[in-house]
Amino acid sequence: GNLMNVSVTEINYWWMKRRGFVMGVAGSVVSAAMLGIIPLVMMHLIESVGWRGTYVVLAVASWCVMAPLGWILFRGKPEEYGLLPDAMVPGETGLLSSDDPSDTDAPPELEEVNWTTHQILRSRSFYVFALSDLIIAGTGTAFWFHLRPVMSEAHVSDRIVSALYPTLALVSIAGRLISGYLIDRTHSQRWVLAIGLVLQSVGLSLVPIMLNTKSPYRTALAYMVAMAMGTSGSFCANVRSTVYAEYYGRKYLGLAQSLASSLTVFGSAIGPFPFGLAKDVTGSFALAFRVAGVFPLLAAFTVLAFGRRGEQIGRVEAKTRGNYGSV
Repeated sequence: GNLMNVSVTEINYWWMKRRGFVMGVAGSVVSAAMLGIIPLVMMHLIESVGWRGTYVVLAVASWCVMAPLGWILFRGKPEEYGLLPDAMVPGETGLLSSDDPSDTDAPPELEEVNWTTHQILRSRSFYVFALSDLIIAGTGTAFWFHLRPVMSEAHVSDRIVSALYPTLALVSIAGRLISGYLIDRTHSQRWVLAIGLVLQSVGLSLVPIMLNTKSPYRTALAYMVAMAMGTSGSFCANVRSTVYAEYYGRKYLGLAQSLASSLTVFGSAIGPFPFGLAKDVTGSFALAFRVAGVFPLLAAFTVLAFGRRGEQIGRVEAKTRGNYGSV
C-alpha cells in the first residue's frame, strides 16, 4: 500500500495537464506486469522452489532491484528544483507558481486551489470517493483471491484460467489508457468512476450465472467476467490515483491520499473473508457474488449524486495555476 501510494503521489506532483494520461501509462505497465507476467512467473516459481523459496526470491528482488530504482529515480516536488508540473518553469504562459498569484494572463480554468487537511476531511466528496474505493477493493480483491476456486466450481479448466491472465492484462492496459484519456478530456472523475463501478457490478453478477450455466457457455462467460473485472479495475484505479489531487490540490495530497488508501487496504483485507464464509455455509460462491454485485451499483449512483467536489469551507490558503477543469 505504501509503495503504491508513493508512486501515485509522485506522478500527481509532476503532472497536471496530462495527469490522467500519464497515470494511465504508468498503470498500464503495472497491469501488464501484475496481471500478465507476474502471476505466470509466480506459479512457475512456486512449482519450482515452493512458496517459501518464492518469498525469498521476492525479498531479494525488492532489495536488489526495486530499492535502488526508487533511490535513483524518485524525486520530490518539482518546485524543489525550480520547476513546475508538466516540465514548465515559473513565469511561462499557462502555469504560474503560488508566489505570483497576481498574474492574470493564464485562463481561469487552469487555476488550482489547495485545500487544507481540515477542509478535505470536512468534504462530503472525499468520503464518497474513499468509501466507493473501499467497496471496489473489497469486492475486487475477493474476486481475485477466490478466482481459482470459483473457476473450479464452474468446471473451467486450469488451462483456461491460465489463459485468462494475459487476457486480463490486455484488457486492463486498454482500460488504463482509455480511462486516463477520459479523465483528461472530461475532467469528471465522477463519471469515469461510475463507469468502472457499473462494470464491476456486471462482472460480479455474471459469476453466479456462470456457476449455474451449462458447460458449453461457461468458458465464454469466464472471459466475459474477466474482461468486465479487468476494465473495471483499470477505470477505478485511475480515478483513485488522480481524484484527490484534482479535487483538493497537491499541497496536502500525501495525507489525503494516505487516508483514502488506508480504507482501500482495509477493504482488501476484509473482502475475501465473507465470500469464503458464504462458500463454507452454502457450498457455493453464487450467493456471495450475487449480493456483492449490488454494492458497486449502489456506489455508482452515490458517486454521481454526491461526488461533486463542493465548495471549499474556510479560507483559501494558496492558489497555483495548473490543470483544473469542471469536476
